[in-house]
Amino acid sequence: MKPVPKKPWFTINTSRFILVFGTIAIVFFSWSIKPVPFDYVDFDNKIVEFGAESHILPLVRIINVVFHPFRRVLVPLDPEKLREEAIANVGGEEGDDDHHDFGTLNDWDAFDKWVKVVDETTHFFGRFFLKNIMTDTLTTHLVVSKMIRDHPEILDETIERPIFLASCTRAGGTFLYQVLADTFNDELVPNYSYENFGGPIQLPHRPPRNEYTEMAIPLLHALNPPIKLMHEWAKESDPDEDSSWYYNTMRGIVVPFMLHSFWHHLNIYQESSASRNENFWEIVLKLKQWNSGRKQRFFLKAPEHLFGLPYLSETFPDAKFVTASRNEVPMYKSGLLITHAFRHMIVQQHPQSTNETLAYQDIMVCHQRKALEVAHDKQYESKVMAVHFENDGLFTNTFDIVARFAKHADLPWDDAKQAHARSVIASRLSWKKHKGQYRISDFGLRDDNAIKDRLATICDDLPDTVEGLNEFYNL
Repeated sequence: MKPVPKKPWFTINTSRFILVFGTIAIVFFSWSIKPVPFDYVDFDNKIVEFGAESHILPLVRIINVVFHPFRRVLVPLDPEKLREEAIANVGGEEGDDDHHDFGTLNDWDAFDKWVKVVDETTHFFGRFFLKNIMTDTLTTHLVVSKMIRDHPEILDETIERPIFLASCTRAGGTFLYQVLADTFNDELVPNYSYENFGGPIQLPHRPPRNEYTEMAIPLLHALNPPIKLMHEWAKESDPDEDSSWYYNTMRGIVVPFMLHSFWHHLNIYQESSASRNENFWEIVLKLKQWNSGRKQRFFLKAPEHLFGLPYLSETFPDAKFVTASRNEVPMYKSGLLITHAFRHMIVQQHPQSTNETLAYQDIMVCHQRKALEVAHDKQYESKVMAVHFENDGLFTNTFDIVARFAKHADLPWDDAKQAHARSVIASRLSWKKHKGQYRISDFGLRDDNAIKDRLATICDDLPDTVEGLNEFYNL
């Protein structure tokens, strides 16, 4: 009997070849995306620098590379299929008209166009992330429509004496909002992080919003560490802006901020956007007030309220506004970097990516400049309190700003409230231990003077059509 020959420990066959060399190729290609190692775990009292490179976890980049050829199969994006998923989320079935009313609060034409942009431009992770936002958006409108049908008395609720922090982007508005909301926590009802991350209302297919946000914030910091440096997201119970609500109207800056689309960006500055956004958040606030069983004085914060200030002032004659602005050069730099950092989570970077980010920031600064001129016009003098980051000393003179706000909004300012304000300010300032340096040369800007020169003429040079902007930015 012949002895059975021993099998070699390694044999080359097709399966092993694909497995071994495919893995090597995937890893090599993913790291060719130029990952930049950065220790953001403990960066207090450090000066950190970043530019246009991705800080996304290498594992996520690997996943994007592996699944990129199959992204459309694994994460299909079809408006009608998304609507079917939303109907299923609320327990609806085919032929059940009671669960098919998406309402008219959203710009559904803009929504369908956005689905197409997402389908054409996102990497696998971004596609998966934005699909969840799309289905949540659709589900939100189904839930709102059903609640209004079941409880038409909700529409009888009135929103009285609202306060809007009409802040420019990257102007310290979140810090100011948190200080004011914490100081007057007994008098005002702000928006909270769990309503930003988890949506304006609880959805039936999602975990409780506070639990979801408690998990989402550290996950976001781990996936994309620069965000921890640039935004005051710490706890699910922190006061936070309502900008993410405007996925539900397609008329908010969150849409072009996440994903380049000139069509959507120009759309949000139309006069109709202010009324569409107001229609949505007013319904949400009425729902909140109805659920609470008592009158509430709401306090909202978003750039959309700056762009819509004339409309809001007319619609709510008893409203008060606070504008938050900043010198344009530091605001521009900060906006440039946070926009680019976020977009790494959605799209694979390409040679025109920095131009797309520049375009977003140029358009944003120009429209904020116009909106501030309107807001600070004499006709709104009694309604608008202006806060300037540098001139008013947002971080060094915070107490005086809070005192001004109390008088402006007719809020209590006795000794107990002042002591509470000082405690709140000290707590919020303790978060600001680190500094960031932005490598703007990655965007073709040599220094601050180059930004200043750019901003001196860009608003006059910008075309006002999608075709013109594409040509202007060589996209």
